Parts: sequence; structure tokens; C-alpha cells
Amino acid sequence: MMRCVTLFILSILSLTVVADIPAQELDTTKVRTTKKVKKSFGEIVADIPGEILKFPFYTAEFVIHTIATNPPISEITTLIDIGAEAKPYIPIVGYSSRAGVKFGVGLRKLKKIAPTDHIKGKVYYSTNDYQSYLVKFRIEKLFTQHLGLDLYFRYKKRPRESFYGLGIDSRKDKEASYTFENTEFKVEIPLHTDDKIYFSAIGGYQISNLYDGRHPDLQGDLDSIFADPDFALEEGRLDGSRYVTFGSSFEYDGRDNHGQPSRGTHLYTRFIRFAGVNRSEGEDFSQYTLDLRQYLHIWRKRILAFRAYLQRFDANDANERETPIYMTSTLGGIDALRGYVKGRFRDNDLAVMSVEYRYPIYDFIDAFLFVDEGRVYEKMTDEKFFQDWKYSFGFGLRLWNPRDVTAMAQVARSKEATRFYFELGATW
Repeated sequence: MMRCVTLFILSILSLTVVADIPAQELDTTKVRTTKKVKKSFGEIVADIPGEILKFPFYTAEFVIHTIATNPPISEITTLIDIGAEAKPYIPIVGYSSRAGVKFGVGLRKLKKIAPTDHIKGKVYYSTNDYQSYLVKFRIEKLFTQHLGLDLYFRYKKRPRESFYGLGIDSRKDKEASYTFENTEFKVEIPLHTDDKIYFSAIGGYQISNLYDGRHPDLQGDLDSIFADPDFALEEGRLDGSRYVTFGSSFEYDGRDNHGQPSRGTHLYTRFIRFAGVNRSEGEDFSQYTLDLRQYLHIWRKRILAFRAYLQRFDANDANERETPIYMTSTLGGIDALRGYVKGRFRDNDLAVMSVEYRYPIYDFIDAFLFVDEGRVYEKMTDEKFFQDWKYSFGFGLRLWNPRDVTAMAQVARSKEATRFYFELGATW
């Protein structure tokens, strides 16, 4: 008992002594010094191949960082919607071999930072008389918290659209030209079940017209194109059309970021029924779309992005006239099979698969390498799926913010050509 009391008293005394010692103030200005580890000659030699492979990335990172942080580029980047705060305007600049140089402006009125844009507008014109006018209006909460309303109007005119014939065996040397004009009204009612899942009911009306092409070096007379035996076009392929549309869509968005996703799955499926009216009476068909994207973070912001895109048009067997060429599935251009010109391959159905490797260069800029493969089918269910696929590959730079991609430059190569793409403000 006495031993326990003695220990208790000694403990109290020791605490008292410690309490009397003045507290020593930490020097927060001190910096820990580290010694650089010296590598042996063998380790230096072993690092040489890896450093050679890294050299292009070191160079690109240095150049882009230097350019982006100095005038006049640093002033320009403030205009193109880079950064956390969404701007009410987006300059639009782009280039393609058919449209020429595109220029215009996008406007939007925001209730708060994305993705709750309430009104959008986009207008652009090009040096080859391509034009597009777009207005979107969104009510995010209609009657209930989970129900919304989207209204969409777009007019576009493209005087130099290319046509090479139908099927995967169409010939590059048989290029013809036509003018395509389209006006579309659409109403979409989205139902949000949670933050990742969306159902939508879709309805609309679209007017399409076809005229002689305006390309100065290509055959553009529609009667001559129809009479050309190499094209072997059935009745109705070069007609204008009027369609009422209705259908539904399902979307699962598990991405961790819309502008530069590094993880997650994005799945979009859609069914649209085209019911012909007026001049298109009885020419009905259905469209089925599946767009699946998967993002994998490898290490240190290196990302692998996979995409599988399938589309099918299913017309009634009783249709007396064939579906117009502009209503079919197309491969080529910036959206699918980038090494080929837009609309290079055209038929009822298509399948495309892409892989991208993305590498960060700067805060809002990444470089990427890609490979695309795909083909079109007259009827996907009756043909060998993986036969006669076309491929392309290339590289590019992408500017992004947390909401979307704001600008992109790409170079793509295929067996037929090398293609260059540049879009600023046109990808939303």
C-alpha cells in the first residue's frame, strides 16, 4: 500500500515539473533539408532509354507551360471558357476541308455553374457558306424535383457535303457533292431518378431538303448522281423528307468529371421512331443507338478511354422508297473514324470502337494518342460483324474544364489520307 502511495506522489511531482517548463515555440520557417541520392554509373545507363522516351513529353510540357502563362496566349485563354467559373459566351472557331474556316459565337444564360445551363444559343458561319443556328432551352425542375423539360431548335445548311456511294466498299475516286438543308424541332422530357441515371421521352419534327452540290471540282447535279450506275441508287435516296419523331433514351453517367473523366462508365442508349408525313408518308423507320464509354485511371493522371458505338436503322419492308442518304449511318470525320473524311462510308448500320491514351501536359491541357476502327453494314444482323473493318490512328491536344471540352486539335491518319481537325467552342 505504501509503495502505491509513493508512486502516486512521484507521478504528481513529475507532472508539476513538466508543467513549469516553458513551452518552446515551433520555428515554422525551418525547411527540412534532403540529400540527393547519387546514382551509380550502371543506374544512370539503365535510365537512358526511359529518359529518351520521356523527352517529347518534357518538351511539350515546357513549351505549353511557357506559352500558356505568357501574353498574348494567357489573355486569350480567359476568353475560351477555361477554368472553374462558366462564362456566358463561347467563341467558336473551327476548320474542315468541306466547310472551310468556321467562326461564330455561343451564348448561354446560367442560373448557376454547370451542368444547369438554362438557355444556350450557337451561331456559326464558314468560308464555304456552311451555317448553323442552334437554340436550347431547359427547365430543370418541371412540376417535380425529378422532372425536366428541354426545348431544342436547329437550322443548318451544308453546301459541299460529300457522297461516295453506299457500303464499306464505296470508292474514294467516285466522290460527288450535294447541298443538305435541315430544320429540326425537338422536345425532351428527362426524368432524373438519381444523380447518375436519366430517362427521357423524346418527340419532334424535322424537315430535310437536298439540292445540287456547290463544290467547284465535284459532280453536284442530283439527276446525274442518281443516273450514275456506279452509285446504283434506289428510288427515294436523293429525296427531301418530312418526319415526325418520337422515342425514348436511357443514360447512366458514372464519370467522375465531364471535362476530363479519369474513372467511371458513361452509357447512352436511344430509340427513335421516324414517322413520315406529307411527301414522306408511309416511309417509316426506326433508329437504335448504343454509345458506351469506359475510363480507366492508370497512374499519375494517365488515362485510358474506351468507346464502343453502334447504330442501326430498321425500315419497314413495305416501304416503296428507300431511306434518303442523309438519314443513314455515316463513318468519317471528327466524331467517328477520324482518319477519313466526314461521310466517307455510309449505309444503314454502323459499328465503331476507339481507344485513347491521355497524358496531362498542363493544368487544363492533355495530349492523347488514339486508334479508331469501324465499318458500315447494309444490315448488321445478316453480315459478319468483324469483317472488312477500316482503321485510323493519330494524336492531338485537348483543352478542358470541369464541365466539358472547350477546344481540340487532332491529326489523324488512315490508308486514304491524313486529316487535321481543329474545334474551339464547338463541342458542347
